[in-house]
Parts: sequence; structure tokens; C-alpha cells
Amino acid sequence: MRFQAWSGLILTALGLLLLAPFGCVVVENFFPLWIWRAEVRGRVTDELGQPVSGARVVAEYFGDRSKDVIPGSRSPAITDVHGEFELSSVPGAVTLFARKDGVGIGQPLDLELEDGQEVDNVEISLDPGGRITGECLGADGMPLSRRWRRWISVEQADYRHWGDEDRIANIRSRDDGEFVIDGVPTGEVRVMLGPSFPFTQERIVTVKRGETTHVRFETPLEPGKR
Repeated sequence: MRFQAWSGLILTALGLLLLAPFGCVVVENFFPLWIWRAEVRGRVTDELGQPVSGARVVAEYFGDRSKDVIPGSRSPAITDVHGEFELSSVPGAVTLFARKDGVGIGQPLDLELEDGQEVDNVEISLDPGGRITGECLGADGMPLSRRWRRWISVEQADYRHWGDEDRIANIRSRDDGEFVIDGVPTGEVRVMLGPSFPFTQERIVTVKRGETTHVRFETPLEPGKR
């Protein structure tokens, strides 16, 4: 009886040793957050260099999400009264995005992090940006009716976001087919249109601080529909 007990323990131990490499592969490929422990700390300021409290900061991953399960914006940090933030379990190569409604949106900040690395004193300045106006027209050049209101989304031209909440804006056109988006950060942005997700048309435009950029979309409809 005692021999059987000991033999069972020995076989169990051998089995665990044999399965250990396989377990590491599973963890590394399907649960990368378990092995990534990088941390990022910094501060968010406005255009005058003053700290911004209540700003939302995310570390978004733009790798192959079919292989790497990364939460991105599902784990945001909110700045404190001193404008400071801390992000933990940040996975590898990420881009930091910061924003606060009414203040502005920061320019994307790319970081290459090693496992266990700690990065301090990151500074992100929020940009009040400019305005984008636009119109959604039918093929005949006439405004679309209320029935055909479209989704409009805006994001930085070099980054295709995983989550809608990470884009600069997600709105619907007005009943007359027009739309207005304020606080768009300066630089090249992608304006996207669709009756729903995914989007069917895109425009790349350059936004300048304090200025208005106009975008026009034409959407063909079936005959007799408006």
C-alpha cells in the first residue's frame, strides 16, 4: 500500500516535469499579461504646462491580437490632482494615448518596453487642436435624410484603434447630413464613415491648431431612397 502511494507521487512529479515546458508555452502565447510586468509612470499637462487631473491614459498594443491577448484601453489610468499616472503590466511595444474632454488630446507616444522594465517621468501634453466639419451627401449631391444618418469616427492616421473608445471621436451625422467635431489634435487624422461598423469610406486630412478642416462624403443609395 505504501509502495503504491510513493509510486503515485513519483509518477505525478514526473508528469509535472514533462508538462512544465508545455505550460510555459501556453502561458506565454495565450496569457502574455502573466509574464509582462513593465510599468510606466508620468504626468499629463495642458498646453500651458499645467498638470491635468482626471485625464485618461491608455497603453494600446498594435500587434497581432489573434495571438496576443492584450487589454489595451480596458486598463486605463486616470491622472491624480498632480496630473500624474501609473500604468502597470504594460505589454511590450505600446503607444500611449491621453485625453480629457474640454482640454485636449495628446499626441501618440510610442514605447518599446522590456519585461519588468520601469519607465518614469513620461510627459504628455494635451493639444486643444482644431475642428473638423463635414457633410454626408447622396450621389446627386443632396444631403441625406434623417433616415440615412451615418457614423463618423476619427483617429490618428498612423494608428488603427482596437476599441471605439480609443478613437478621437465617434459621432453620428445630424439630420441634415452634417457633422462637427471639436478638439481634434493637430496632424494627420483619418476620418471614417459608414452606415454602421465597419466603415465604408475614409479620408486622410491634416488638422491645424485653431483652424477648421472640412470633409465631404458622398454615399450612393439605391434608386428612390433618400
